[in-house]
Amino acid sequence: MQMVIQERVSYLEGVMAFILLMTNYRRKGYVSSPRSWKSLCTLCSRFRDFMQRVHRLNQDPLQGQVVVVKKHGLVIGTVCVECNPPRTPIDDIFPDELASLCNSNQSFVYLSSFAVGSSYRCTRLALRMLRHIWSSVKEKGFDVGICVVHPDHASFYKRFGFTEIAVSNISGLNQAPAALLVIKRHDVRL
Repeated sequence: MQMVIQERVSYLEGVMAFILLMTNYRRKGYVSSPRSWKSLCTLCSRFRDFMQRVHRLNQDPLQGQVVVVKKHGLVIGTVCVECNPPRTPIDDIFPDELASLCNSNQSFVYLSSFAVGSSYRCTRLALRMLRHIWSSVKEKGFDVGICVVHPDHASFYKRFGFTEIAVSNISGLNQAPAALLVIKRHDVRL
């Protein structure tokens, strides 16, 4: 059974990637099934934002890429990689840390929306995805990678060379605590 890693995704694959993300978020308790108009509107807003990102990155691959892993036509893994984004959802959560990164004149990539289907955990799929991303990132000459995760999940990323540089108890992302992780190109352990 062949798994395919794609760097450009169709809108249908974007929808499947969003469903995978929301399934993982619901399993972790970050979101619940929409039970009110407000929660339904929030879900629709997240979907719109995600699909706009898919469209923008498909139009200009120099800005980044939405990577999906497919097996039997289903999306089983996804991650979004943005190259030197002018603004990220975490700017308001970690303003000082991101300002110092931007002022250091280092080029960076922002990893977000990382998800693996529950039946593909412990299959090294996340490792394959990270290897794929970092080989692409290294070729393009980026110095630093950043991502924000729940502090409970930081240990997973630390195995690959990420360093936790800040933790926030209040996050606009999924209304959960957030840890800012950074990895430098020479620290990657994959």
